This record gives sequence, structure tokens and C-alpha cells, in this order.
Amino acid sequence: MTDFERAVQDYNTRRPGLAAHRGARYGRQNMIMALLALALFAVAFSLLRRGWVGTAVATVFIGVIALGIVFTVIRFNADSPGEEAREAMRQSLFPALFPQIEGLTLSPDTRGFYDEIPDALKPGGDRAGWGDLIEGRYRGLPIAINEVRVSQSTERNGHRETFVVFEGIAIRTALSRPVPALIVAQEPEEPERWLSAVLPGGPAMPRLETGDPGFDSVFEAYASDAGFARGILNDEGRAALLDLKHKYSKGRLQLAAQDDAAWLLFEHDRDFFELPPLERDFDADADGRRLRAEMHGMLEMIDAVRDLLAK
Repeated sequence: MTDFERAVQDYNTRRPGLAAHRGARYGRQNMIMALLALALFAVAFSLLRRGWVGTAVATVFIGVIALGIVFTVIRFNADSPGEEAREAMRQSLFPALFPQIEGLTLSPDTRGFYDEIPDALKPGGDRAGWGDLIEGRYRGLPIAINEVRVSQSTERNGHRETFVVFEGIAIRTALSRPVPALIVAQEPEEPERWLSAVLPGGPAMPRLETGDPGFDSVFEAYASDAGFARGILNDEGRAALLDLKHKYSKGRLQLAAQDDAAWLLFEHDRDFFELPPLERDFDADADGRRLRAEMHGMLEMIDAVRDLLAK
């Protein structure tokens, strides 16, 4: 039996008991919440009968907030055993499922390498959420794949609102040789400032036009070495970047490179590398095929970026 088959068998053996345990705790949780809600409204009704309207309204308001907190804590406790089993499954499954990546490690719920991404590539926002981080070596060079969710808070009509400005994947890959500073992105954030920062004392770099309207209308290119940039953004290079955007991104696709590293961000609304719900077994064929296809796409993008910058 392979490591992959053993991981699947162990998980599928434990899963029914975990699902039943969670279901039972959900039932108890619902009963507790119903009793607490009944008690809350009984108190509020009693206050109303005495004519204490303001106190009754405040009681309901504070009580609903407290119920929400209690619900979250109880639900977390109910979910924890199943989530821990699913996480253990991924930790044992992924190295066997993705043998192309040497020394693969999975770190859930982490900020990862987001702070290392050049500011010009970051999609604005004031908060970066945590997600899964996969690291290892692919074809002899380090790589990292990080889920990214960036949000922005704003005041509107006296209320604070938060909205998502970017959701997708960030990829970092080492390169086989150093390259000049380069950005190819959609709506980059002040790219000239970043290029000036990586070239102390150097002038701000103007936008580089490739002469291809189909490409220039989608991407903005900036580089510390215009000759290098024009060399990689030839017909083949432009076609490769447009193909990556159309094939994998549901919005923006951003590329930056500096020295011996490159970063690629692409927008997507899908959760990658997730196991099926606890209500059903892991299907070694269907679920394994889906996970392999997701990783194949990531590695294909890494290959395309490395090939592009190796010209």
C-alpha cells in the first residue's frame, strides 16, 4: 500500500465517527441556543411589561451579540475534531500526492510571504487575510504557493464597512539566474517608486510600451533594463502572459521579478487544495484527480514564469 492509499484509508476510516460526533454536538448546540434565546426574550418581555422600553431594547441588543459569541465558540468546539482530522489528512496526503515538489510542507492559516511581495504588485487594501501556504523545491529551485485575501475598510454613512479587493493565489519562485527589476501587471501600485527603490539614486522608470495594442491594453510593463524587458516581452512572451491570464485568472494577473526571485499573483474566487466535506469519504480517484489538476496548474504557471525570465 502506498503512502497516498494509506492516508486515504486512515481518513475514510475515521471520518464517519467524526461526522456523527459533530452532528450530535450541533444538535446540542441548537438546543442550548434555543433555550438561551427564549430566556433572553422572556427577560425583555418582562422589562417591557414594566414600561422599561429602553432597557428592554438594550437587553435584546446586548443579548443578541452575546448569543452570537456563544454560538461561534460552541460551533468552533464542535468543528475542531473534524477539522483537525482533515488537516492531518492534508499533511500526510500532499507530499504523496504531489511528488514533483521535494520536501513539501503545508502551513495552514498563515500570512506566508505576502510581506515579501513588491509593493507595486500588491492589490491595495489595508488587511491581508491568512491562508494555506505550500512550500518546497520544484525542479531544483525553491517555490511557495500562498492563498491571499486582501480587504479594505472604509467609513460610509457613519458605519465602518469592509470589502474584499483581491482574492486569489500568490506564487514565489526562485530563478536560475538574477534578472533586472521588472513589473508586468494590471493596475500596479506606483511601480516607478518601487523601481526607484531597488535602484538607489536611479530615475523613475517610465512605462514600457511593447507596441502590441492587445497586450498593452491589458498589462503595464516597467523595468530597470528596457532592453531586457523588450527581449522577454517579444511575441512569444506576450502570448505566454496573456495565455496565463485567460487560462488561470478570473481577474488581475500580476508579475514581478528582481534578482533571483519572481512573484506571480492571480485573482480567483476558488478555494484550492481543499478536502471534500466531512459528510463524505475522500474519493482517491475523483478528489485525487482534482487536487493534482490544481497543483498542475500552479506548476505550469511557475514553469511559464521561469521560461519567460530565462530568455
